Formats: sequence, C-alpha cells, structure tokens
Amino acid sequence: MTRGSEDRLRTTHSAIFSLADHRVELRLPGPPPITNGDRVRVAGQFGNGVFNALVCRNFDTGWTSEEVKGLRFVQPYIEILISFLVFTFSALFGGTLLSPVLGERGFLILLPIALLIPCWSLVKTLARSRRITQARRMILE
Repeated sequence: MTRGSEDRLRTTHSAIFSLADHRVELRLPGPPPITNGDRVRVAGQFGNGVFNALVCRNFDTGWTSEEVKGLRFVQPYIEILISFLVFTFSALFGGTLLSPVLGERGFLILLPIALLIPCWSLVKTLARSRRITQARRMILE
C-alpha cells in the first residue's frame, strides 16, 4: 500500500496471515521476516473479523516489530497550534481576517469547533500510543 503526495511517498507493507484459525493483519513500514511455520506472538485487537496486530514477535528469528514512527503523533499538536494561531490573529484584528467568510463575530462560534477536531485527533493518537505500549509489554513478557 503506497500513499503520499508529489513531495513524499510512504509505503506500508500489510502482512496477512493465519494464526490459530484467525486472520491476522500486521502493517509495517517494511516486510516482516515471517515465514510459514514460524512461531509468533501478536498483540492487538479484533476489528471487522480480522485481528489487527499492533506488535508482533517472531520467536524463531528473534525479530520484534518496531513502532511506526513519523508525524502521526505530532500531527494533532500541529493542527491545534495552527487553529489557535489563525483564530487568535483573527481575534486580534477584530475578526477582519475571517470576516468575509464568517461575518464579524463568526470566528467566535467557529473557534471551539476548529479546536475540537484537532483535540479529538490528539485523544485518538494518545489512545493508540497507549494500546501499542501495552501490546509491546505483553509481547516482551
């Protein structure tokens, strides 16, 4: 699976395999070193009939999946900062930056909504980070 824009490209490898009669999906930045017959342990959660592995450990090779790094954790903070700056500067200039679109005081109504969406994204990102940390602890025990 490849996603990105003209400036950057990100490839995600999605390994799908069976483990104890369950379909398991593991998404990583590179192909996982797992072959048929390997003894593996996965930790994650079920969703849509598939076990979505957050962390995987291959006992035969000693390999453990790494956390996917990148802007996923930083993005909500950037969104909150940008929303706050746009609406703060708009408020300082009497709403003139956004008044053609929102009216004189429309930015005061839109501010909570504009901050709520990035905050929700932050909450979801932190919850996923906690799940990955817990899954990693389970795998390494």
